[in-house]
Amino acid sequence: IGIIMNTVSYGPASFNVALKGANFWRDQGQIGQRIDLNPNLFLSFGRTVNFTQKIGLRETAYFLTSPDKHRNRLLFDLTTSFSTSLLKKFKSFNQIVEPSVEYTYIPDVEQDDITTFDSTDHIPQTSSITYSLTNRLASSVARKRLESRFRLSQSYSLLSTQGPQQWPFVE
Repeated sequence: IGIIMNTVSYGPASFNVALKGANFWRDQGQIGQRIDLNPNLFLSFGRTVNFTQKIGLRETAYFLTSPDKHRNRLLFDLTTSFSTSLLKKFKSFNQIVEPSVEYTYIPDVEQDDITTFDSTDHIPQTSSITYSLTNRLASSVARKRLESRFRLSQSYSLLSTQGPQQWPFVE
């Protein structure tokens, strides 16, 4: 079950929140419930070149049985991005090219004592730069808006890599 509050904006600031609950049951092993609360605050400036910052908190609480234990994890994430849009109008469609650069930071948080049910249960430490190029084609035909989108992106991890087999580009 999940509830998402759509973004509420006031000037350059906006806020959204997601609340999710899950009940996990297994024939063998850990069973229990999880509540995940994730509010986010955004600040966005600029029209030609857009600068956006997002700070989010994430509280995840676990109510587990066999053995009976309760755990929680609190972490924050920070994202800063720069983007712009380039528009070209053709007779039958518009092309919009959107380059962007984004930095994401999530600190290292102790998660070893949390049972893993799915990907929400382990959020890795992150310090990465992502650059991307999005190409959108849009047209209106018989009052229907048609749009296609193609995005290329690559992330580069700023965390130290250990050994010759480590690659700083995120897969």
